[in-house]
Amino acid sequence: MSSTATSKAHSCILRPLRRPYGRTPQVDTVVFDKTGTLTLGKPQVTNVLSLDPVAMPRDHILQLAAAVEASTTHPVALAVVQAAR
Repeated sequence: MSSTATSKAHSCILRPLRRPYGRTPQVDTVVFDKTGTLTLGKPQVTNVLSLDPVAMPRDHILQLAAAVEASTTHPVALAVVQAAR
């Protein structure tokens, strides 16, 4: 996406205009940076990969990650803890 397209999206969607909805049909691209939280509203663990599944199984990796994240309420931390249960 070019900076012109980015500026166009910002001026039509993000900046308040006198008629913000009147110009939205001209927008052809919108970029979001929160993968997973935009559609579901709640992140979730979909897969765990191990470089050495014999020495470090996926379940063990998830348990270690959950132990580290257990004391926080960040949405990603909560997703890790939930997946470990």
